[in-house]
Amino acid sequence: MTASSDLINGEASSPSEYIKSAAQGSVIDAVCGAIFGPIAGIGGGAIVPLAGGQTTVGLGSAVFMGGTSGYIDYSLRELWDGRTPDGGQALESFAVGAALGGAFSVGTSWLAKGAERVRGALKRGASSKVEGPSYFKVDPAMQADDEAAGVLKNGSYIKNPTAKNLSDFITVSGKIGSKQMSGQYMYVVDTNGNIVIGTRAGQKMPHPTLIGGENPKVKAAGIVEIRGGQIYKIDNSSGHFKPSAESLKAAEEAFGKLPSSAFSPSFQGYVPYNK
Repeated sequence: MTASSDLINGEASSPSEYIKSAAQGSVIDAVCGAIFGPIAGIGGGAIVPLAGGQTTVGLGSAVFMGGTSGYIDYSLRELWDGRTPDGGQALESFAVGAALGGAFSVGTSWLAKGAERVRGALKRGASSKVEGPSYFKVDPAMQADDEAAGVLKNGSYIKNPTAKNLSDFITVSGKIGSKQMSGQYMYVVDTNGNIVIGTRAGQKMPHPTLIGGENPKVKAAGIVEIRGGQIYKIDNSSGHFKPSAESLKAAEEAFGKLPSSAFSPSFQGYVPYNK
């Protein structure tokens, strides 16, 4: 107390005054520790964010302990110096200690809550980076038949010669190909969000051949039906990738970038495949 007071007032006390002040502080800290140590120990000494009624209890305890500590600090220092503690000054010390105790309690509670939110945000961010987007891979059970059919060689799918980015078919009028373009085409939405379509190419080429290579992955796959140069229906029918109905959301996001003129007025929508 003496050192801090001297710093504030720009003064310097004698060494004996500093020693006396330090001794007083040690005794007062010991008394306060003996009184409030067991109470603080109930909470394990941890600072935790409180909720509901607990906030009131925790804040009340902090205010009481802070005020009582201030009262004891003032009273013991007065008695140490041979003076009788003044009742008004003692109450003022209690009020100051209570205010500081309450402020500290609320501040640490807010800090704890903030830290918890930051940890939660970091965990969510880390989780999203690890999981990444949903991709569908080829069902391993299909690979033996693909090898026998000659579309899978040395663990790598051949490239379907009819595979083409759907955006390349969009004409000036906004339709797909010409008015004569009709039929059911395989499609996949690759990992970059591109729509690739193609036919079986007379060799019963499956969906993986639209991408080719080892371990092809897609966001969505199925059949797109085109009538008169416009999309009539889109589903998620693919025996190789077996995409879930949820994959149609990725399909909708990709196809949704096409001009509205690319869709038939009778467009049936994104239809889950039923065996």
